[in-house]
Amino acid sequence: MATETRAYTPSTLETIDAAFYRWVDEQLDLHVRANNETRKVPVIWAGAERAYQIKKSKEARDGSETLILPLITIERTNVQKDPSRMGPFGNNVYNNSDRRRNNFLVGKNIQADKTKNFANADSLRVRGDKNSRFKTKRVVYEFSSIPTPTWVHVTYGVKLVAEYQTHMNDLVTPFMNRFGNAYSFDLGDENNSYEGFVSQDFAQSNNLATLGEEERRFETDIEIRVEGFLIGEGINQEQQTVAVRENAVKIRFKKEETFFIE
Repeated sequence: MATETRAYTPSTLETIDAAFYRWVDEQLDLHVRANNETRKVPVIWAGAERAYQIKKSKEARDGSETLILPLITIERTNVQKDPSRMGPFGNNVYNNSDRRRNNFLVGKNIQADKTKNFANADSLRVRGDKNSRFKTKRVVYEFSSIPTPTWVHVTYGVKLVAEYQTHMNDLVTPFMNRFGNAYSFDLGDENNSYEGFVSQDFAQSNNLATLGEEERRFETDIEIRVEGFLIGEGINQEQQTVAVRENAVKIRFKKEETFFIE
């Protein structure tokens, strides 16, 4: 495996999952009113092992390890790579042919040491003093490139479960009304930003009509699609995470020499 030359924040499926979980848990930050107090509704990632859930979310279960309602569960249900919807990255761009391969430019900086050497050489040639202030046109730039981002569409299923209709109303309303008539929203952080879309249908189901003896439950399923991107292949990536290249500022040709043999 190649070694890293620069640090950058990756974007993986796990990164998108974490951003979506934080959006539900921290940004929506849903609460209900129960027993004359306001209580935060726990958010559970459905993909985690049950033993981990019990240790991680102790406040979501009672003494017999039964889930306390209301609660919210999240599950990643689908990942799609659609060539017809490639987002802002446009058409596919093939990797460079050199060993570094990466071709998506993310940074451009002046290489100070090498640029200073050219400036000193020009100053010495023009003014006879290499330490004088001299503006040179031969600037060495350092270009940083990463693998071309791949646009993906990740679908999540959000399930709201409650014992009372009033609690369900409190939980569903922010998903419908937080963004007004728009159905898209932004999520992520300062390193990676994604766009989410709330489905138009809120599938509701409950067991009230059965009039049985089982516990009363209200359930609402919400489908949310997140448009994100993946960069690199994680631990399976062969090339450098960030490729660094420099521009050519001076081209030298060898003098042609003629030999005469008597």
